[in-house]
Amino acid sequence: MAHISKEYRAHLVVKEPERLARLRELEAAEKKFRGKGGAARFKASAPAAHAALRAEERACRVWVKSFAPAAHAAQLARQLRWVNDAKEIPERHEKIVAAALRTVAKRNACPVRREAHLQKERTAIAAYRATPEGHNSSLAAAKKWAKANPGQVLASVRARENNLTRAIPDCLRTCPVERAEVNAIYAWRDALRAVGLDMHVHHEYPLKGAKERGKHSMSGLNIARNMQVVPAKENMRLGNRVWPDMP
Repeated sequence: MAHISKEYRAHLVVKEPERLARLRELEAAEKKFRGKGGAARFKASAPAAHAALRAEERACRVWVKSFAPAAHAAQLARQLRWVNDAKEIPERHEKIVAAALRTVAKRNACPVRREAHLQKERTAIAAYRATPEGHNSSLAAAKKWAKANPGQVLASVRARENNLTRAIPDCLRTCPVERAEVNAIYAWRDALRAVGLDMHVHHEYPLKGAKERGKHSMSGLNIARNMQVVPAKENMRLGNRVWPDMP
């Protein structure tokens, strides 16, 4: 059955009665396929109607989230209760996890769909963090997690230090000129921070690029030629997904 909230139906009654009539037709068509495997049979027998009904569900979620926050919160609470109840039944919980994994695998199998999903996530996260409450919430969440997981934080720091060490070529490890250039870059960053600017040292070619099919697609060097001082926001925006001359 389609999951259409009563608030959204009331909105359609006033604003878009023709759309509500079409929605009722689609729901009537779906009712013919009730029972075990009904959704799959409905999709196979009437793909156009199935796609239209799923589109209406997505439109409903967007509208409720934007114009009916109380209903949206109640909907999230129901979903959370449903998931928690499912955890009490191992077979049901396994089915939910398997379905989620199949969805992710299907999306990742298509590079276009995968990139579109990632771009949608990046845009949503950037838009949220651009707001003062989103920025403060992200910082608070990060601090809370770090305080609750000191072991993982230490492991992450140690892994980062090891990556930095391994990314220095053997011929430059003891080179005084290279060490002086690197120290000068970090000194410049510290000087800018001292006057109130939030700056980072960014590696143009990431030490570990974003993973593609389970493998890191780029491994840069931890040398002065690969470093530049940039604003912190720019460094976090680029992350390890962007580098010069990338395909």
